[in-house]
Amino acid sequence: MGSLDDAGERESAVALVETFFELDHIDTNIYRAPTHTVTGGFGFPRVFGGLVVSQSLVAASKTVPEGYIFHSLHCYFVRPGDTTKHILYIVDRARDGRSFCTRYVKAVQDGQQIFTCELSFHKENPQAYRYRPPFPPVPPPEALKSTSEILVNMLKDPGIDESKRLQLERRLDFQPKAMEIRPVDPDLYLFFKKITNGPRAQFWVRANGRLGNDLLVHHSAAAFVSDYAMLTTCFLQMDKDGQKEGAVASLDHSIWIHEFRFRMDDWMLYDVECQAMGDDRGLVFGKLWTRDGHLAISTAQEGLVRQKL
Repeated sequence: MGSLDDAGERESAVALVETFFELDHIDTNIYRAPTHTVTGGFGFPRVFGGLVVSQSLVAASKTVPEGYIFHSLHCYFVRPGDTTKHILYIVDRARDGRSFCTRYVKAVQDGQQIFTCELSFHKENPQAYRYRPPFPPVPPPEALKSTSEILVNMLKDPGIDESKRLQLERRLDFQPKAMEIRPVDPDLYLFFKKITNGPRAQFWVRANGRLGNDLLVHHSAAAFVSDYAMLTTCFLQMDKDGQKEGAVASLDHSIWIHEFRFRMDDWMLYDVECQAMGDDRGLVFGKLWTRDGHLAISTAQEGLVRQKL
């Protein structure tokens, strides 16, 4: 599926890959995610959407001929996933063309479809014309603290009350164990202050550990991250307008890759912004940038976002 050149020692993928992206081959075009993989590393009762997206990408990639690289997907979250059960990924080899391959993937639990995804793969053309939009002005990750570090330090304060402590502990549980996140504006990201401009969140993210040189691993890790913190940007606007957030759930998700060769074990900037909300739905766009300022991925997601009445 392609690899990344690395002048240093070729390092094997770490637990992130072994835990989340390794699927059992059950039969032709059928793969299974073992039960221990489906939590996605979150303290959350439902299957994390980004995990199903990334595992669908892995399953589809196993059926694609050599030389084709993932470049886009469009998916729907049909039912909540159960973290205590296996997920079966069933791949439909829709088309193998000279330049593009198309795959459809269904994720199934207990005979019921929980997720559907259409993916496209493309042959790389290094000589193709490129346009690169400008990189947003943000501080470097070295100047920022991780969300986990911020929350742990806050929990050390002996003066916080019990309700605040429980709130902080829940937020700490929801931090992805396989990824480190450093928000550009921690107080805004953690909802400790209200927005003054549009509903937008920016954070640096990278995998905890080296991921080797396989492009698929880095693309799958990016797919995993791409679902993180998207719909919460809608809450930023609701909080500004004095509304309480109620039910929230991802409905659909899209990814487009503009730069095949990036590393998720190096710092990437995820810039997420709510575009509109109405009829209990919110639309969010995201951009994932490399550290050197190249736009690697664009994302879009619509989700159920209800106010608490």
